[in-house]
Amino acid sequence: MSSLQILSAQAQEQASPEDNEGKGQEHIEIQIPQQMEEPSGTVSIISNSSYTDSSGNLRIDGEVYNEMPLKTAMDVQVIATFYDTNGKVVRTTRAFTEPKDLPSGENATFDVPLYSANIPQANSYELAVAWR
Repeated sequence: MSSLQILSAQAQEQASPEDNEGKGQEHIEIQIPQQMEEPSGTVSIISNSSYTDSSGNLRIDGEVYNEMPLKTAMDVQVIATFYDTNGKVVRTTRAFTEPKDLPSGENATFDVPLYSANIPQANSYELAVAWR
């Protein structure tokens, strides 16, 4: 998920006319060492809402946005963690976005279901996004 960014710079130093008597202009090259930096931007959830479908299942739908410049987010998934009224995790589930590969500057939708059979009542949820 991270990329290697190589930075380099060049600088010219010019001497005063008095210093240049009998000399050519001097050129100094400065090399900045390689640095690893996290890529700028991320994939963010920009909207979400929950509802109970006709089968009695809790569903969360919404939209994500790829704000990483010049990078396609591959296999984008939204992970939902559901909690009961005491804050205890009752289920974690995930779903791919549509489309699941998301070019820079594009949106994708998601729909994460919590099937209600044999699961305690979910009172709240948290969402996270994963991609490669």
